[in-house]
Amino acid sequence: MTQADDLVRLSGVSRSTVFRFLKGDSVRPQAREAILAAMQHLNISHDDHAVHKGKTLQIRIRKDFKAFKGYNLAMAGFVSRAEKHGFAITIQTGTIRDSADPSERKPPTRPAGVLILGMSIEEEEVESGYFREAGIPHVFVNRVFEDPKKSWVSCLLRQAACEATGYLLDLGHRDIGTWGVVSSSRIDREKRLGYFDAFRLRGLEPSGPCLEMDTHGTLPEAAERLIAAGDLPSAWFCPSDEHALQLYRTAREKGVRIPEDLSVVSMDDVESAEYLMPPLTTVRMPFQAEGAVAFDVLKHLMENPAVESHHVVLKHELIIRDSCAPHGDRSGDRSGDD
Repeated sequence: MTQADDLVRLSGVSRSTVFRFLKGDSVRPQAREAILAAMQHLNISHDDHAVHKGKTLQIRIRKDFKAFKGYNLAMAGFVSRAEKHGFAITIQTGTIRDSADPSERKPPTRPAGVLILGMSIEEEEVESGYFREAGIPHVFVNRVFEDPKKSWVSCLLRQAACEATGYLLDLGHRDIGTWGVVSSSRIDREKRLGYFDAFRLRGLEPSGPCLEMDTHGTLPEAAERLIAAGDLPSAWFCPSDEHALQLYRTAREKGVRIPEDLSVVSMDDVESAEYLMPPLTTVRMPFQAEGAVAFDVLKHLMENPAVESHHVVLKHELIIRDSCAPHGDRSGDRSGDD
């Protein structure tokens, strides 16, 4: 529960009224006294919020990523931390270039800072260029950039993908498939590089099908073709749990058993991963912590204009469950059953 939730509960006034007060807007005298009494009870300094009086932060996220659970967690972490410091939050779906009329591309209220989520490579450059020119601090979450002028908070995605793929290699798999949107997604590019790294660190050459959506279609479509042709590899590295779920569904529909016929490893560890059948081996990404730390980075940039950028690396963890088996282990094979 956030401080704002506690203030709403103890003061007995509406959430919108609490936020108007924290922003410095005028509220009814009775509401003001109730909120101040609640703040005193919770030992919250009114001055802490007055520093950011009237300031708004903006979250910008691509429309088709809004339902991704990882980014929902990141936004929750960001909003929770921002609320404690008295900022108002607006959420903008889409990108700057979505506005056909250039005059509409300027935000109606200039935000004090911006969090950017889920953009393509091209969109990231457009967004960053726009806010840099406007002098508005901004930070990316779940992205790693070589450009030292960009601020970001993320795990080391390439290293995490290397560890996930390496786990399959250490189980004896050599024919390991993968799929991604490498042409336009920075995160998929990083993960594809990590996939290659795992082979090379072991003195091996990648031998599995490395598929790209622009060429091979969606993951279910590509997997169906491999199954029909009898070319399905023994293992698969998925760039996200969402795609692992798609692979699970396709495998089940086509009679492919996980992990007896196909070992699967993924990245994200969203809540549903441990409840799949079998539970999914995946890399845990601390999305909520990334969002919270992104606020800290953004606040630091806003308060220190001389700082051009800031980068924070958080830890990831490979969570081993039941979706992988040693190569050649078909202990669940029922071909000899009556």
